[in-house]
Amino acid sequence: MKRNLLLLLMLFSSLSFFAQGNNNNAAGSTEGSTVIYCTDFRVTRPMRELAAENPVDEEALRLEMQAKMERKLKESPDRKHRKPNTFVYSVEKDGPEYGTDPSLLQTEMGTRGLDGKEGTMKLNQQGNNGGYRPNDPSGAADDTYYVQAVNATPVRVYNKTTGAVVTTFTMGNLWSPVTGNMGDPIVMYDRFADRWFLAQFGQSGGQNKIYIAISTTSDPTGSYYTYTFTSTQFPDYLKFSIWHDGYYMTCNTGTKRVFCFERAAMLTGSPTARSVTQTFTAQTGGGFFCPLPADADGNGGLPTSGALPVFYYTDNAWGGGAVD
Repeated sequence: MKRNLLLLLMLFSSLSFFAQGNNNNAAGSTEGSTVIYCTDFRVTRPMRELAAENPVDEEALRLEMQAKMERKLKESPDRKHRKPNTFVYSVEKDGPEYGTDPSLLQTEMGTRGLDGKEGTMKLNQQGNNGGYRPNDPSGAADDTYYVQAVNATPVRVYNKTTGAVVTTFTMGNLWSPVTGNMGDPIVMYDRFADRWFLAQFGQSGGQNKIYIAISTTSDPTGSYYTYTFTSTQFPDYLKFSIWHDGYYMTCNTGTKRVFCFERAAMLTGSPTARSVTQTFTAQTGGGFFCPLPADADGNGGLPTSGALPVFYYTDNAWGGGAVD
């Protein structure tokens, strides 16, 4: 299949919108962009205390998942009525550029260690289980911990050296009152602030919600700042990244939109933290659309300026796309 990777530079400054000041409305529009204000803010008790009071029944989750998998092993009764995908272009008709280049496929296990030399596996640990498929796992690590979240929506903290489970909790229990756990969790470690970032989507009172929790310290088992934002469209398949002027989010919605959350305010526990969203036009090859925002997550430091790169691709052999 022929791929075409496209790069969009989102040419707007989130700080210019954030500088316009607050108001009492949940959302307001300016110059084609929308500013969303946090509708609920809390400072939680230490997560380790909440986890002890609301333990996750992992055996029940395991049995639930086992039952679901056994049911899904049965063949779908309407399979014979499903039409296979058809594509405008193919290797047979149009040439090898519409196929997968065999030289790009990895066929053997890698041998290079983290030090650039041949290394051995440092840890092989059983992952988290939330009782749902797809698992949609998301995880991040600092020097001490690895934190993983899966649908829908237990979060587990591991000791990165030994693999021991430090604690397991349900993400929705960080909020008060407790929120529903609909899933698509995201875990990030913001190494530039030494904080943990957790998020998931949800619905409450007929409204679409974006739930974000920022640890108040470097301890993932400690307390969190919790923020709730309302979205006009359901933020399916949300993806986050860290950039110099905010936490950026993309998602699969009917309107192509990028969100930028006010990172500096959220790190300090400001209840007036905001998000600015802006729509953009991009080609897409299918109904499911979710670009990926660039993420500052390396040792090179946090960028000090510059527009956020956003990546997406169209593919004539994926997602119903007819062209690349």
